[in-house]
Amino acid sequence: MTSTYKEFISLIPALSKDKNFGKWITDDHEGNLVIPFVAYFGAAGQMGYAIDRFVDKHPEINASELLEKHHIKMTESGLMKADVNKLDANTIMACLMWVRQSERFCDGLLLEFLQKGTILKWLRRLNELDEENQEGTIKKKHEKLTKNSNGSRKNIPIFALENNRISDINPKEVQFLQICGTGGMGDVGSIYLVIRNADDVAVYRGSIEEGVDIDAVFKKILKETCVPKHIVSGWKWVDLGMGNSLFMREKYYDEFQDKTKDKTPSGIYRCWLASAITMAKRN
Repeated sequence: MTSTYKEFISLIPALSKDKNFGKWITDDHEGNLVIPFVAYFGAAGQMGYAIDRFVDKHPEINASELLEKHHIKMTESGLMKADVNKLDANTIMACLMWVRQSERFCDGLLLEFLQKGTILKWLRRLNELDEENQEGTIKKKHEKLTKNSNGSRKNIPIFALENNRISDINPKEVQFLQICGTGGMGDVGSIYLVIRNADDVAVYRGSIEEGVDIDAVFKKILKETCVPKHIVSGWKWVDLGMGNSLFMREKYYDEFQDKTKDKTPSGIYRCWLASAITMAKRN
């Protein structure tokens, strides 16, 4: 999943570390006086260009209208006093846009907001909102997988599986693995893991779209990159239709088959996760 605000969020570490964001230039290299302006350094300079690019890509966002709507005074003190915890993503971007646009008439305004830490507060809030949005998108995208055979919903949190966490997976704790190749239908290019440890059962999801090497995950757990459906030692395969495959530990297979014997592959696809969690918690 690609973040709309990735370019801004990526600047947080550097802006947190940097203290020298820029300096005022009052003369040229030969000592001649010039109209004063600010030369920005490193991430601070990147910030200005990032705002410019965002404005070009999102002409639909009217900074003045958004600030007025949220009763934020369009002044330096007005923006600095705004409660960052009450700002949504678009309003934060409106604040950044206002600062950048206003600097054309008031040199050094961006520097002032950087030095006082306001820009960093906005970016950290933007990061929080972006993470919440991505988690919400994943949850909504896979809500249908949390329905059991009776159509009732179960609260099944699905955690993001990232490449830097693949090495932490204990193959012995993985009870179910569901994969949909790039040629399949449904949640294309994704992999789901139902993991049981000493504390609880958890569900993880990763996808090619989000940069996850699902082949590496598959190989780590099943010891193969392309597994014949019926010869994986200790595992059983179930066809979920349309390019979707489900692998489970042998001990679950008979019960799972009994639960789904009257269902089509697509029907099993819709209910497998709830059934898998129930069995993993019990066994």
